Formats: sequence, C-alpha cells, structure tokens
Amino acid sequence: MQCCNGFPRVTVEPLLFSSMMFITMYTMISQQYIYKRFSFDYGLINTTGKYNQCSLNSSDPRAQLEEKVSAETSLWVLYLNVAGVVPSVISATLIGSWGDTVGRRKPMISVYLGAVAMISIYISVFHFQLPLYVLLIGRLVCGLSGDFTALLASCFAYVADVSSIQSRTIRFAVAEASIGIGGVVGSYVTGAWVKQQGLELPLWLPFALTIFGFVYTLFLLPESIQRDDVSFFQDLKKLFTCNPFVGLWRMLMLEAKRGKQLLSVLFCFFLVLVLYNGYSDVIVVYELSPPFCWTSDQIGYGSMITAGSFIVALVAFKLLNNRCSDWWFVFIGVVSMTTSFLILAFAKQSWNIYLACSIGILCSMPVTALRSMLSRLVNPEEQGSIFALVACAQTISQFSASVMYNTIYKETVAFFPGTVFLVAVGISVFVLIIFSFVYKYTKDRLQLKIPEYSQVEENC
Repeated sequence: MQCCNGFPRVTVEPLLFSSMMFITMYTMISQQYIYKRFSFDYGLINTTGKYNQCSLNSSDPRAQLEEKVSAETSLWVLYLNVAGVVPSVISATLIGSWGDTVGRRKPMISVYLGAVAMISIYISVFHFQLPLYVLLIGRLVCGLSGDFTALLASCFAYVADVSSIQSRTIRFAVAEASIGIGGVVGSYVTGAWVKQQGLELPLWLPFALTIFGFVYTLFLLPESIQRDDVSFFQDLKKLFTCNPFVGLWRMLMLEAKRGKQLLSVLFCFFLVLVLYNGYSDVIVVYELSPPFCWTSDQIGYGSMITAGSFIVALVAFKLLNNRCSDWWFVFIGVVSMTTSFLILAFAKQSWNIYLACSIGILCSMPVTALRSMLSRLVNPEEQGSIFALVACAQTISQFSASVMYNTIYKETVAFFPGTVFLVAVGISVFVLIIFSFVYKYTKDRLQLKIPEYSQVEENC
C-alpha cells in the first residue's frame, strides 16, 4: 500500500475547516434553541422571543426557574450526545478501519451523507416547532454514519498517508489549525447571525457546508491510497465483514510491547478529550445562566477564543517542534487547561470567563502531540486502523464526558455551578501524572530512526 506522489499542499484541510465550522454552528445553535424552548415553557421568555432580564437576586422566584431551565437544557444536551455517540462507537471504528482497504474518500462520503440528513432534520424541527425528541433522530442518523469522529479518523489517516515521519507532527498541527480556524469562524458567524436574525436562518449555513464537503470529497479530493479499480458495492461489502476488526487486532497483538504502548498513549488521549469535550458540553449553558446571562454574540466571542487554540498550537509546534519533546507539549497544554478551569470554577463576572478562555488558549496542544505519537508508533498500512481506534476513543470520551459533566452540572447548579470545573482540575492533574509514566515507557520507540514509509515528497 503506497501513498500517491505529487499531492498539493492543500488536501483535507478544507474538509476539516468546513466540518468544524459546521459542528460549532449547529452545536451552539441547538443548545441555545433548547434553552430557549425551556425558557418559553417556564415563562422566562415572552411571546416576542425576547429573553427577560436574568435574575441576579437568588431570592427572586425566577431564579429557581432559571436553575431549572439550565438543568433541563444540560440534560437534553446529554440526550443528544448519547443519541449520536452510542452508535458511532461501532460505526466510526468500522468506517475508519475500512479506509485501509477501500481508500479514505468513501468513509468521508459516508459521514457527509449522515450529516446532511441530520441538519435537514434540525432545520425541520426549528421551522415547524416539532418536539425536541425529533432532534434525537437526527443525531442517531449522523451517529450511524460515523459522526465527526469517523471524518476526523479518515482525514488524519489521509494526512499520515501523504506525509513523512519527520513532517507528520507539523502536518497534523496544520490540520488541527484548520479545525481551529473553522471553529473561530463558526463561533463568530453564529454569535453575530443569531443575534441579528434568530436561530433558524443560521442553520442553513451548516447545511451548505455539508453539501460543500460532500462535493469536494467526491470530485476534487484525490485518493491517497493506490488500489485497483473496484466497484462501490464490492467495497461496501468489505465494511460488513470482520476485516476491520482483524486489522485492529493485528495492530495491537502482533507485537505485545507496541500494543501496550499504543493503549497507554490512547488512554492519555482519551482523558485529554474527556476534559475538552466536557468543557464544550457545559460552557454554553454556564454562560447563559446567572450571573453571566450572556447573549449570542458574547457566546460567540468566547467560543472564538477557545477555537483559536488550534491556531496558537500550530505556531507553537512550528517554533518548538525540534526543541521540545512530546511530553512538554502535553504538559504545557494540560497546565493551560487546568488554570482555565480554576478560573471558570470561581468566575463571577464576564471578564473572568474571557480570561479563562484566553489562558486556556494552549488546550489543543496535547491532542495534536498525542495524535502524532500514535501515528508514529504504527506502520503505514495501519494508519486507518490506528485512527479508527482514535475515533473510538474520541466517541467514548465524548459520551463519558457528556454523562459526567452534564450530570454533575445538573446536580450542583443550584448551589455551586463551578463544581464541574473543579472536577476537571482533578482530572487534569491525574492526566499529567499518568502521561509522565506513559512517555517514559514509549519514548525509546518514538525516538528510533524509522525509515521512510514511502517516497513521499516533503511538499505534500
């Protein structure tokens, strides 16, 4: 299995940019929509659609209603995540590993078909005021098609196919930066657009982004794996065999020590994602609730700062890649997150949240470093399998974080909403301790002078 030569510099970056913009927009909009629906049900929003002034006095009867709205919204965010995450645990793993056999493009197309179906259902719910449970159907369909985790797995496997060992961390950082820029743009557009025109109309942009991704993948993206021409239905049959699982089994079991190293790094990756996904799950509801009572544009500005972490990480990797080990990148990123969580836990004013987002600007560095470590631990024909395993870890982390963070927030919002961020601080410290041992266990293999997997041009 060889990588094709002559690739342009831009490959999957537009897909990562547009998909992150899509996710940022529909997540922010759907959470605000659910909050708005419950606010209307409890009388905290008038018939014109304008929110009443947030109750800053805990003795005000509306304060208890606001706490109830926050708790109900958090619970429904959990329901949506469960609907998408549970089916994607299997589907993302299968689809990602399937790419080692059929190429990277077909798994991407599968994800986009599910995303188009999901966003179409969301638009219908918003327009026709359908019951909230219909949103769960949309998330379920998207989860069955692999969800965003399968797209990430295929995109990063594609980057690994067309990059050398030496340039892989930087190429991953560029890919992560594309995700970050998509998040920044999506956050800004969502905040400004929702403030001006409400929640329904902005949903059409995520719909257009999924169509763009589908067309780009189908007609413009070259395949990264050279293979014989095979019909689509023959490739589809391979998805429903045991081959994807066999590939995963071989990768983990052929060499016992390497298998343990992979699982150790993957566990650290899982914990870091629990921190990041949990934060993403509760931060919007936290900002909407007293004492902050943020508007849509304020939520957008805060999300822009957080999403900008991927761009800052790219600059850091570019400057320090040959000077710092993977351990330092993970350490700096986790410390950045920990400090941010501490500030959020005790935040009382809006500037506290902006400060926390700014200090946490390095939070994406551990994700890039750990992803690169996993890719460098395996052979070229195993890139799809390792990123399928990464997709599985991402899916489980999203589910675990959603259950844990939303449950904690729902139970503690009445007396101390910042409790969930103190829990995150404890997890952060645990991550640093665990990764210190894992890095010592794996650094010898990572520092080996491994020959090039294929004759890939450095300018791929």
